[in-house]
Amino acid sequence: MTKSDYKKEMLSLIVTVFNETETIESFLSSYLKQTVKPGELVIVDANSSDNTVDLIKDFAQNNSLVIRLFIKKGNRSVGRNLAVKKSRGQWLAITDAGCLLDKNCLKELCLKQEESQAPVVAGYHQGLANSAFQEATIPYFLVMPERIKEAEFLPATRSMLIEKSLWQEMGGLDEAFSYNEDYQFANRLKDKGVKIAFSKKAIVYWLPAKNIWQFCQKIYYFAKGDATAGLIRKKVYLIFLRYLIFLGILLFFPNIYLIFSLMGIYLLWAILKNLRYCPRSYFYLPILQLSADWMVMSGTSVGFFQSNFFNKS
Repeated sequence: MTKSDYKKEMLSLIVTVFNETETIESFLSSYLKQTVKPGELVIVDANSSDNTVDLIKDFAQNNSLVIRLFIKKGNRSVGRNLAVKKSRGQWLAITDAGCLLDKNCLKELCLKQEESQAPVVAGYHQGLANSAFQEATIPYFLVMPERIKEAEFLPATRSMLIEKSLWQEMGGLDEAFSYNEDYQFANRLKDKGVKIAFSKKAIVYWLPAKNIWQFCQKIYYFAKGDATAGLIRKKVYLIFLRYLIFLGILLFFPNIYLIFSLMGIYLLWAILKNLRYCPRSYFYLPILQLSADWMVMSGTSVGFFQSNFFNKS
């Protein structure tokens, strides 16, 4: 994409929605504020049981906004693949309705593509916390700014720009995967040697889990999704290793003072490693660490066994 390609008809923004009554109007409002607008907004609704579709139609009418809206039951992969099929642009900007777009998000994706000439641009995600609990959960889901390694940063469908022809060449998202389908897709791009650029300025604001139940659900399904796709992150091996070591100490050195000392050190580490990101909510960090550990191990185990034993024909 060059400067001459900044004609809005070149760009399609695609979004999937399902029961998004709490966030859809805020998302659409953030879309209206974009400094670079696409030629079209394509939304696929996965047969929502609430009034998401009505809210989209009302918002479009009240703001003289043209939205190409399609309804098809299925997971996010099904919805995004359909949105791409229906899109008219040569470039696809992809995001989630559960996020809010920074006003320069699409502009920065396009600028980075022009600068790098890469067929894929990964945007960045920032947490938008409305409570102390949400603030504490953000480091468990997002890469914090100081930890970014641009050369290794993979695109996610929260903020991503990709050439439509490449998407089609890759066969789109694998519709067998309902969770972390974009991580599996990003790894396929990486394995194929596709050039991926990263724009720290192409920001979407992600809305974190509101309570411990939602937190555990998200962690569990992310871990399960990775394992089902045959993708085990390095951190997952370390979590299993920690608990195997702890179990070994418990079995061979059953000293209650030693056990409680190790537990105390571990929980203190859970606080210290993320304290700078959530100074007003650090007291949540120990329970979040333990919950995340067990959800990762549970989700990974279930996903691994389903993928390797139960889904074999």
